[in-house]
Amino acid sequence: LFVSAAQRSALSPRAPLGASRVCPSRPFAPTPTAPRTSQPRRHFLPRIKASKESDLATAESAPASLATVDASPTDSDIPPQAHIHTFPSFSPSTATALRDVFDSRFADPKSVHSERFVWDYWHVPSEYTAIRTLAHIYFPPDVNAKLEADLLHIAEREFGCRAISPIWCSYYVDGCGQQLHADVPHGPFAFVWSLTHWDSPTRAFTGGETMVLKPTVLDYFRRFDYLAASGVNFGDLHDLIPPEFGQLLVFDPRFPHGVRPVRGTQDPREARLVVHGWFTEPEPFFDGGLEADDAAEVLNGVMEPLFEELGEEDAPVVSGMAVVR
Repeated sequence: LFVSAAQRSALSPRAPLGASRVCPSRPFAPTPTAPRTSQPRRHFLPRIKASKESDLATAESAPASLATVDASPTDSDIPPQAHIHTFPSFSPSTATALRDVFDSRFADPKSVHSERFVWDYWHVPSEYTAIRTLAHIYFPPDVNAKLEADLLHIAEREFGCRAISPIWCSYYVDGCGQQLHADVPHGPFAFVWSLTHWDSPTRAFTGGETMVLKPTVLDYFRRFDYLAASGVNFGDLHDLIPPEFGQLLVFDPRFPHGVRPVRGTQDPREARLVVHGWFTEPEPFFDGGLEADDAAEVLNGVMEPLFEELGEEDAPVVSGMAVVR
């Protein structure tokens, strides 16, 4: 059983089962409609509603008031990292298949074929530079279907999300990168699945790590004495996640994040290569032989008091999204 309490959007019935769960992206460039895919049977529990409102994000404890926070916290006072999740060697067979497609299409730099002309040089001055395409356009249907299925599976099982945004595939050569930004409207979780040969002894670039601003920076002055005890440097302000091959990175996109500038290679085959997007549509669901009517009464009896407790107006325990398994 997996239940997501997304408190700012009251949960409501979604598209019929079997409909595509690859949703249109919002603020990015115009996006062709992703193909519809058949999905395994799932049940919705639309009777379970969130009673209060807050932003979509990972669940964290309520922030303490200024009066109760020690101005000089020790290392043990800093909350454990809960906004970044990594899954090493995620679905190795799919990662290898995706990489093989990319390598085969760039194997001969002088070849001319349609798969070479689907890439968009995306440059927003002082913000983003990357070469990108949509995965469902670039990868063969069978490979893309496996890509979507693997991501949907972990989105449901680990993060309580029923859908994903259109999946992008991007490569970063010399001069590419992303400045710090936040993807607030896209979905409660961002994902980056690396197809980069990061550990290769012949890696031809530096940079390319995903950088996420540390929680201590977002609470800077209450933590300043702790941060400044030995000086404040780049590593004290950012978490850096190298794009190791096959690693799936999932994080709360409300945290400012970016990609360190890539320096070195101009060859796509030696570039930082990732597929990325957002997990979306958090809502209650379950697997198995029971129908929704069979389970809803019992689940509502358990979940409604939980929603009330999580959403107390004077001291909400969750700012964002809680996922209950």
